[in-house]
Amino acid sequence: MAGTDTDLLVNGLWNKSSIKIVFLLKDKPDESGGDVRQWLLYEHNNGKCSRELQGGKVGRIGFLPTIARVIYGIYKSTPDNLITFGEVSGIGMGDVRDMWNSLDGYPYALVETKKMAGIPYVRPQQIKEALLRDSEFLKKELSYLNPNVFVCTHPSIYKFVQDFLAEKYKDVQDNQFVKIPNESKPSGFEESILLHRPSKSVILLGYHPSYYRLSRKERYMSYMSHYHAFVQSSYYNEFFQQN
Repeated sequence: MAGTDTDLLVNGLWNKSSIKIVFLLKDKPDESGGDVRQWLLYEHNNGKCSRELQGGKVGRIGFLPTIARVIYGIYKSTPDNLITFGEVSGIGMGDVRDMWNSLDGYPYALVETKKMAGIPYVRPQQIKEALLRDSEFLKKELSYLNPNVFVCTHPSIYKFVQDFLAEKYKDVQDNQFVKIPNESKPSGFEESILLHRPSKSVILLGYHPSYYRLSRKERYMSYMSHYHAFVQSSYYNEFFQQN
């Protein structure tokens, strides 16, 4: 709504940034439907742990630390300096933590694609059904935020973003997606990065930030390996440096 702090942030810090990252997550994993933003308030239960990226449930499973690491990696990676996992772990977490708690120049958004509160585990079919049911609401969110880095945590979400951008720019003649080769493919997905030229958007696909069968390094690199391939391509300057 007009006049809210959210509007001030979107119209100020967010729109002024050359990189605008949205994390498209699966589900708010509890029946209460609580607001995930509350996790980041010091006065909230475990809020201090969330801000400091250690301890508490979200720190222990690596959900918010993984998101914070990817944010740092995306903002700080350049063709001459690809941010490795070693640089965002151990003593490097201090820099990650500083960016995570900064209000200056590093905006990001967390968007739950399944709008009905649920349980900690969401089956793939439930994600597909939620994307179909809540598609119009989700499209409005994405249109309002207008990000240029989409971090997708499920193949169905990855496909939804492609369809969203194709529809939004349907009247643009050069409405096409570009594949960026990445030989390492650490995420296990055959196609894990696409670029959309009309919107100058990067679409990444990796594992969910809380996926327990992978190490924190593997979760980080499931996104960043592909982002690094983009940074080293000719599209990096075209998409970000001239914004």
